[in-house]
Amino acid sequence: MRDLSLITRGEDGNCPRTEGYLLMPCGMQGISYVFRMDTPEGDVLRIRASTVDGWEHVGVQADYGRCPSWDEMNAVKLLLFGPDEMVVQFHPPAADYINEHPGMLHLWRHISIPFPAPPKEIV
Repeated sequence: MRDLSLITRGEDGNCPRTEGYLLMPCGMQGISYVFRMDTPEGDVLRIRASTVDGWEHVGVQADYGRCPSWDEMNAVKLLLFGPDEMVVQFHPPAADYINEHPGMLHLWRHISIPFPAPPKEIV
C-alpha cells in the first residue's frame, strides 16, 4: 500500500486522481486513514485504510449505502496500492461471515505472505 501518511499530509503533491476519480484526505479515525473520493459520475466514496495484524485493509462505501461498482473499487485500488500489488476481496465461509457495515466492500493484502493467484490467462 502507498504511504498513506504522505497522502494525508499532502506531501505527495496534488491529491491523487485517476480517470476522473479524485482522492481527498479527511484525516484519521482511530487507526484508520479516512478519505473521500469523488467519482466522475458525481458520487462520493467513503474510504477507510489501515494496517492491522500484518494485513493492509481498505473499506469502501458509496453514497446512499450502495455497494461500490467494480470500476470504483478498481480506482481505489489504483490510487492506494502500487501497480504490481495484488489485493483481494474475501468471501468467507458462512460461519465466519460478519457484516458490520452493509454496502461496504473491502480490499485486503497481506504484508509479508504473497497471495497465490491463478494464471493470468484464465483470470
